[in-house]
Amino acid sequence: ADKCRILGQGGRQGGSGQPGDGSVAGPVLAVEYQGAAVRVAVRHGDADEAVALVPDAEFHASPIAIGAPATLGWSACDAHAIA
Repeated sequence: ADKCRILGQGGRQGGSGQPGDGSVAGPVLAVEYQGAAVRVAVRHGDADEAVALVPDAEFHASPIAIGAPATLGWSACDAHAIA
């Protein structure tokens, strides 16, 4: 089951097209192919980044380029705080 959504400027990447209960928006910093998934990093704030692992087929069906604006969103029940 998908736990997060990445929404690009011109469309959607995975899921329902809604960002979810929590979200961060910013430019895509990195796109890294990792076999069955693609790691997408989105900048938020001055120096922070949020990362999503997107299944390979979903990413290639609606790719997002480095530098493109994107929103990474998730459901509150799937969030895990890291101290």
